[in-house]
Amino acid sequence: GLFRKRFNGTEINPPICLLKFPIKDGEKWESNTKTGPTELMVKCHCEMDETSVPAGKFQCARVMVETEQNGVKIRTTYWFAPKIGMVKQFVEINSKPFTLVLDKFESLKP
Repeated sequence: GLFRKRFNGTEINPPICLLKFPIKDGEKWESNTKTGPTELMVKCHCEMDETSVPAGKFQCARVMVETEQNGVKIRTTYWFAPKIGMVKQFVEINSKPFTLVLDKFESLKP
């Protein structure tokens, strides 16, 4: 799978599973973890999706992650494209949203 090991420079223990392999449409999972002294309950849900970003149009595994840290609700959605990685990320912290997108992708040629 794909795991997140740090949050704002602080180690996450155990790391959060962001994407399970093999990828299964509709799969849900939860985990308990800590970042520094703060305990977190993390809920994830994966769905297959298509998204468009400046780098192109991609078939993706869209993973929605919900947690709460020190009373702050955090929702993050990741779009992972095969053989590329993360092409889009949406984050909402206490109802304040922002989005990151892949602007350009160039394949390495042997």
